[in-house]
Amino acid sequence: MLQNSLIYTKFTLFMLSEIQAQQIIEKALTKSPAEETECLLQSHSTALTRFANNTIHQNVSEIETTLSVRIVNNQKMGRFTTNKLDDHGIEMAVKAAMEISKVMPEQRDLLPMLGQQNYPQLNHYDESTARYTPRQRSEAIRSILDPMASFSVNAAGILETGERCLALGNSSGLFAYYKNSQVTFSLTIDNQGGSGYVLQKAPKIAELNLQNESREALNNALRSVSPSEISPGEYTVILTPQAVANLIPFLIFDYVTGVSNFSALGVDEKRSFLTGKLGKQIFGKNFTLLDDVYHPLQFGPPFDYEGVPKQRVVLVENGVPMNLLYDRFTAKRHKTEPTGHGLPLPNTYGAFPANIVIQGENNSFDDLIKSTRKGLLVCRFWYIRLVDSAKIVLTGTTRDGTFLIENGEITKAVQNLRFNQSLLDMLNHIVAMTPSVRVTDDESEHVYVVPAMKIEKFHFSRTVTKS
Repeated sequence: MLQNSLIYTKFTLFMLSEIQAQQIIEKALTKSPAEETECLLQSHSTALTRFANNTIHQNVSEIETTLSVRIVNNQKMGRFTTNKLDDHGIEMAVKAAMEISKVMPEQRDLLPMLGQQNYPQLNHYDESTARYTPRQRSEAIRSILDPMASFSVNAAGILETGERCLALGNSSGLFAYYKNSQVTFSLTIDNQGGSGYVLQKAPKIAELNLQNESREALNNALRSVSPSEISPGEYTVILTPQAVANLIPFLIFDYVTGVSNFSALGVDEKRSFLTGKLGKQIFGKNFTLLDDVYHPLQFGPPFDYEGVPKQRVVLVENGVPMNLLYDRFTAKRHKTEPTGHGLPLPNTYGAFPANIVIQGENNSFDDLIKSTRKGLLVCRFWYIRLVDSAKIVLTGTTRDGTFLIENGEITKAVQNLRFNQSLLDMLNHIVAMTPSVRVTDDESEHVYVVPAMKIEKFHFSRTVTKS
């Protein structure tokens, strides 16, 4: 029997263990009178050290656990989420889900919940990262800030460490549990109008090279001071992996129609740009896109929110969209197997790829620069918005380092530029790529494994004097 004292003492120190998660789920299941009951338990324990003006000024920590109960009764579904995990809180969550189901319409296409599944074992947990202390974080930050003391720059950012877990169980006998440690590092350096930036996530702190990343951000801040004017127009661009990661979320998800573009649901309902394009050459032949939680640079649970084991799926191969993602509902409709990309029900977004990988090439970053007669190096994009869903036309601005390349060398910083560019056209004009690396998009906060890209005919519409 799980005691209340365990929840309110041990859980405030450590994240839920597999046994504790299973006990909470079993307690909710036993309290449910519904025909079917599913429990989604999510927990995280994080600690963050924040710095600004080159000085550490804040240490905060948080632990949160939520239980989401979904019940199915008389072909009606109800869901209720709570963070109260004592006996009364769990009982009230079950009752609330039951009450919600009573006022919902019948759903005759609801599928029975899955029984127990077999999942591949993934090890994304590092005890030292999960238990990283405030002193260790402060020492790591100091090792970053000390080399900047001789420059008149202003550094700000965070170093966050901790752990997360996801558990799923239902009345049909399914139970799945996954945990990972995680570190997040962000750094913004301001230098009299110049700036540099880095954002990284990883499951283990040893996988980050904080000094190298910080040095690159510092270099960009130093060399982006006093940018020159430049005319807008079409340019050959070198996009860093960070800049690529800023664009890719709009390929994956349509923020206007509200659908996952590579989902069968999006294509079935004609809400995805891929409608009518499966099997056709719509990207350059050197563009291959996958969703692969098993890639060594990706991390996440080996199961989706329906309990289906995740599959590695080639979404685009040599420029041709080859496969879609299926949750259980769309898999049944298409008489195929689900791919393990389902979201919590009810779900209007469709199956979602959370572990994107773009296949890179063997060129070095210097190779991309040296092979460019005239072009622009873009370190990051910012404030990107979708203009046209069908062609994935985006607008946004460059930020934190935009540089002119002449005769294979970076010659000077230039003013930030606003771009208006079709992502489909862009991915048809990739000239060369580096090997793929792990990066994080700052707006979606998703981790992507992507290369730096050299791209021709990238369209900039005007200069931006301040961003």
